[in-house]
Amino acid sequence: MNIFEESTYRSYLKQRLGNSRQRTGEKMKAAKAISCHTTYLSQVLNDKAELSLEQADLMNTFLGHTKDESEFFILLVLKARAGTVRLKTHFQEQIDSTLAKRVIIKSRINQSTKISLEDESRFYSRWYYGAIHVLVSIPELKTREAIASYLKLPMERVTDFLEFLVQLGLVERQGDHFKHRSQMVHLGNDSSNIVKHHLNWRMRAMRVIEETGASQTHYSAAVSLSRKDAAKIKQVLVDSLKQNLDVIAASKEEVAYGYTFDFFELKG
Repeated sequence: MNIFEESTYRSYLKQRLGNSRQRTGEKMKAAKAISCHTTYLSQVLNDKAELSLEQADLMNTFLGHTKDESEFFILLVLKARAGTVRLKTHFQEQIDSTLAKRVIIKSRINQSTKISLEDESRFYSRWYYGAIHVLVSIPELKTREAIASYLKLPMERVTDFLEFLVQLGLVERQGDHFKHRSQMVHLGNDSSNIVKHHLNWRMRAMRVIEETGASQTHYSAAVSLSRKDAAKIKQVLVDSLKQNLDVIAASKEEVAYGYTFDFFELKG
């Protein structure tokens, strides 16, 4: 159960401990852990009482929350206990800020390689650099000739791209072959090159669609939904990305794929 998908601590506790129609075993254990009577905890779950901050802290320990989960749980309790609209708004802004930070992929994925701003600008100026960086990890694509044939690019351009990657230390030259040295170069949302990076790969995706039609995996649609569910989908997408990258990291290099997804508000 993901606490970051809940708008109140009470709805979260109902999932973790069970509602009034379910078994009370967990509620009894929780009540003992936070030093209160089971009846009082039931009142909390039924919106007739609130946890104190001390009880919330003990509940964090009982539920085995991480540091981030604990802080978010306390924020939900603070918002519920706030006695004025202004104070509730204050804590809601902190909650929104926490959720926004979790959505930023940079904070969820470890960066494995850092390069200078000048080199970063060149690396993200064309999609070829990132593509070739990945392609040399595939056994059949470790030479200039193989890469040029695969991407249908002139040999001199591939040579230039590879030389740059070697200079950065992202690729290692071994005679006529090249070896992939770094698993991933990650560009943060705060980079001046982020827009160019996204546009490069989406333009590449558009070209693939024109060339291959619907033979690849593409999905595009306009949808309407609640703000709460929109935030939930954003979180699911980021969590799914992290899981997919874990799969990719452990996977044998046999083929190369472009990986993009978009989910954004249709707002002018």
